[in-house]
Amino acid sequence: MTCRPSADGVGPGGAEFASLIEALRRVLDAASLSAPSSQDARRAVAHLNQASDLLAGWRQDQSERITGRRDDLPGRGNPLLPAFRVFRFSNVEVRARVTFTEAFLGRGSVHGGVLPLLFDDVLGHLANVERAHSRTAFLHVDYRALTPIGQEVTLQADVDRIEGRKRFLSGRLLDGEKTLVEARGLFVELKPEHQASWAAGLG
Repeated sequence: MTCRPSADGVGPGGAEFASLIEALRRVLDAASLSAPSSQDARRAVAHLNQASDLLAGWRQDQSERITGRRDDLPGRGNPLLPAFRVFRFSNVEVRARVTFTEAFLGRGSVHGGVLPLLFDDVLGHLANVERAHSRTAFLHVDYRALTPIGQEVTLQADVDRIEGRKRFLSGRLLDGEKTLVEARGLFVELKPEHQASWAAGLG
């Protein structure tokens, strides 16, 4: 389910793909922070459309795409996710650090809708490590305090228990000892006849 780094520490797409994702993150942040003139907005659109057309020529089936599968990159190479960096990982836990940039700003703090996206990705990824594929059945998120922009916080995710095809996981976002967000999720293992289509990105 993942694209692991090669022996030299570089994953599929190489350093150039990593630079592409970082450039996309910078564009998202810059757009979120800016109030450009009409002229510069048009110039930016022209450049972005040119880049989009270039990348469209390399479109791949979902099973062959790199984004979201580069475990060596922040956010696993998905530019729409906050750039979390994992520092402890196993098939039962994830520990990571994340700094939310201005692209994720709500009203003075991290937009509330960003946090379920982050937890669904991390908990879902953990649910599938060294296991048959599963899908999200439910995700419950409790907001305990405002999550700051531009300040490193800690992300925790754990497999709490497995009951047959059901996998129960939980997550927390912490600022030191202060709990910012808590999440609980249930992920259900796909039936054997659906496993192949999931792996191919079809189900």
